[in-house]
Amino acid sequence: MSKKRLKNSLQQMPNALRIHRDRIAKEVMDSKNGLKHLIAIAFELPEKTAIKAAWILEIIACKKQVLYIPYLSFYCHNIQNITHESAKRPFAKITSILTLEARKGNQITFSSKQEELLTALHFDWLTTESSIAVKVHSMETLYQLGFGTTWIHPALKLLLLQHLSSESPAYRARGKKILRQLNRLT
Repeated sequence: MSKKRLKNSLQQMPNALRIHRDRIAKEVMDSKNGLKHLIAIAFELPEKTAIKAAWILEIIACKKQVLYIPYLSFYCHNIQNITHESAKRPFAKITSILTLEARKGNQITFSSKQEELLTALHFDWLTTESSIAVKVHSMETLYQLGFGTTWIHPALKLLLLQHLSSESPAYRARGKKILRQLNRLT
């Protein structure tokens, strides 16, 4: 699948219904260079098509994380450029999935520099005016990264305790879950 054809498919996607996203995700996964092109499109800012590409990347991350292995470096170095809220949510979820797979030892590994970039970004997303979904996935990402970097868990715990009472019910629910998990570790 060529990049031009993929971009055209994304532009012609009538709406965000799951059936349309699944169709394109399948085409990308079945194509030799499909994921390479999709990742490149997703980071072409501020194009509307980039947001659609991020939605498809999320589906692929849920189904076949190993496809990301050749692109982890590019992904980690470019995710910090994502500013549109509609794109942040799928990228936050993708990172959450990939860091969980890395912690499980399922073929995905991040370099210390990549972990550093992801840690800084997700603390930023957690503490700034991001949507609740972005913050929730950032909590999960930081929880997973904390197993490799000792200072992350205490910092995450402190941050959650400080913000828990002033955030939304969804934030509080996930924050309490993460705090229970952190408390079990000590």
